[in-house]
Amino acid sequence: MTNARTITIPTDEQIAALLDACKGNATGQRNRAIIDVLRYSGLRVSEALALTVGDVKPDGQGNTLLHVRNGKGGKARHSVLLNGAVAELNRWLEVRDGLELDAAAPLFCVVQGRSAGSPLTRAYVDAMLKRLAYDAGLPSGQRVHAHVLRHAHATALFHAGKRLALIQQQLGHSHAITTQRYLESLGATDLAAELNA
Repeated sequence: MTNARTITIPTDEQIAALLDACKGNATGQRNRAIIDVLRYSGLRVSEALALTVGDVKPDGQGNTLLHVRNGKGGKARHSVLLNGAVAELNRWLEVRDGLELDAAAPLFCVVQGRSAGSPLTRAYVDAMLKRLAYDAGLPSGQRVHAHVLRHAHATALFHAGKRLALIQQQLGHSHAITTQRYLESLGATDLAAELNA
C-alpha cells in the first residue's frame, strides 16, 4: 500500500538537468538561482520570493546567510545558503545589476517588459519547474515543484548526518515533529539508498 504523503525527491542529477534546461538569458539565470536557493537553503517558496538583495548577507567567514523577514507565523530568521548555490546566486546578482532594476525590487523578480521588477508568484515558480522537468526529460509521473526542493534540502542534510535540531532550525520549523514528518515522507528508493549507504 502506497503512502499518499510519499514524495519522490529529485536526485542531484535530475536537479542538474533542471538547471541545464534553463535558457541562457537573464530569465534563465534568475531561474537557475531560484532552483539553487530553494535546493540549498530549504526556504519555503514564499520566503525565497520575498527576499531582497539586502537579505543576502555574507558573514565574513565564507558563509552566505539569507535573512527571512517574514517566515511562517510571521517569524524572522536566518537560513544558511549552502555553498552549492552561491555561484549561481552570484551570477544572478551580476546579471540583475546589469538590468538596472529598482534596488527595492525583490531579489527574484520579473526581468523584462513593463512588469520588470515586479514580484514573481508561487504559481510562476511551480509552472516553471514543471516546464523545466519536461524539457529536462524527467519521468512524466515525477512531480517537481518548489516544495519538493525544500524536501530535497532536508533529505540532503539528513543524508549528511546533520542533527534533527539543526535541520529543524534551517527549515524554520517551530516543532521537531514537523521536521520528522519531512523525513518520514522519504520514498522507498530514498530509504533504500540511506539504508544501503
